Amino acid sequence: MIYRSKLFILSALFVCLSSVLYSQQDTIQSPEESFESYSRLLSLEKLYLHTDREVYCAGDTIWFKGYLKNSSDLSEFPESNYIYVELISSMVEKNIHTGKGTESEDVRGRVKIKRRANGFSGYIHVPENLNTGIAVLRGYTYWMMNKEPEYMFNKNIEIRNPIKDDFVKEMVKNKV
Repeated sequence: MIYRSKLFILSALFVCLSSVLYSQQDTIQSPEESFESYSRLLSLEKLYLHTDREVYCAGDTIWFKGYLKNSSDLSEFPESNYIYVELISSMVEKNIHTGKGTESEDVRGRVKIKRRANGFSGYIHVPENLNTGIAVLRGYTYWMMNKEPEYMFNKNIEIRNPIKDDFVKEMVKNKV
């Protein structure tokens, strides 16, 4: 009787172990299969924004057209229907309590653009209080936010603010 129970336990253990090994054999993929499944399910989107010019004055409007494509032709998912475009710029702001100026880099404008029949097209307003300098136009989709910021589209544009520049020159001249 003890012999039969040990034999039954050993055979049950063998059946369980062989089923586990058989199921794991199905999950092991070759490198080609692994790459193909990645391309079908996890391929990245690539975004490019074409702007109307490279230099803008404060108060201008940046007109752009966006082109979005999956990085793999095997992808089972369609491209996103919305893109997000941000204008990031540094500004010197004076603290009225301490009297010191601090430079901060923040998002100065953000728009959400829906896909149309001819792609993505839209505009973003340049705030009038920006300093002269380089700003970054950043574009992305929600799918792109799953990766590092380097995967997002970034374009440096030049911002000019002649009124603020003249005001600062006048203050320096008057030693204020």
